[in-house]
Amino acid sequence: MPIGKKYYKIRGRRKSHLQGEKMRSLKNISALVLLPTLLTSTLAKGAAADYDYLLLVEISSKTLILYQLDGDQKEIKRFPVATPLFSKALPLPLIGTVTKIEINPAWYPTSATRSAYLKKYGKELPAVIRAGDPRNAMGKAQLVIAYTNKSFHLPIRIHGNNDRASIGKKATRGCIRMLNEDILTLIEIIKNHRTQVIMR
Repeated sequence: MPIGKKYYKIRGRRKSHLQGEKMRSLKNISALVLLPTLLTSTLAKGAAADYDYLLLVEISSKTLILYQLDGDQKEIKRFPVATPLFSKALPLPLIGTVTKIEINPAWYPTSATRSAYLKKYGKELPAVIRAGDPRNAMGKAQLVIAYTNKSFHLPIRIHGNNDRASIGKKATRGCIRMLNEDILTLIEIIKNHRTQVIMR
């Protein structure tokens, strides 16, 4: 029997105060991510009005930090992550919104990933790898993210893993990888809520 998928619907979001000219200003972006300064700044109040949670991914320390933006406005939890092998190629900071949460996702490896796998292992990856297959790099769940960076179109996601030893290292071809139990814990907190993502 195939492993069933499960989706969480993300509540509709109002237009972000972080769009337009404010989004283009690196100075404003810096003010946004300097927590806890964030929580008392004008930009923060706008962000808190649009989002319930913030996922701040610190590429250098390989850490994902979950912040609550409404109510007490506080750090909730930190998770170790695996980061891209070539993170300097990403137009950081990347800013986006979680648009879908998927449990037991299929994996659709890119052509570059399939080529790299063939070169490394001498075997071809299929175009679609279903949930439960040990080759499925998505693990138990994934967060689909829509980025506000207009020139950035790569499907960089936050997902589980099929290689625990990679967590805490530079190991991915672009995505942020978490322990399967950690991403499931994260989802229990943010499901059905508006969640912003910042990678820097």
